[in-house]
Amino acid sequence: MPARQFLCLGLVFGGALLGGCGGGTGELKGSVTYQNKALRQGTVSVISRTGSAHAGMIQDDGTYTVVGVPTGPARVTVSSPDPRSVRGGRRKTDDKPEPPDVSKWTAIPDKYAAADQSGLAVEIKPGAVTYAIELK
Repeated sequence: MPARQFLCLGLVFGGALLGGCGGGTGELKGSVTYQNKALRQGTVSVISRTGSAHAGMIQDDGTYTVVGVPTGPARVTVSSPDPRSVRGGRRKTDDKPEPPDVSKWTAIPDKYAAADQSGLAVEIKPGAVTYAIELK
């Protein structure tokens, strides 16, 4: 009987440990600065260990949140395209497009938009992970 109880305990604890490994998702949040100033427009993208990409918009105060990222090591990119070069959605032919708001936009080096060049990496854990992105 003691051997049977030991086996049952082993299965319970072993299953609990395996259930915590390699599964689940996390959330990455924080702020983005470029040359010590908040980046007020753009996108933070996270490329997970599985190769899936997840993105979150940079808010006016420089903060961002990316949800649903698989746990484990991840690469991070930041893009801030010129709003004058970004096309809007469909509109009626008689509607005039609104002029883009460039007052919040800051140009950043292109390398930050490439996962293999950005130099930005983070470990995603279950729950929320805070990561302050400081671009130079």
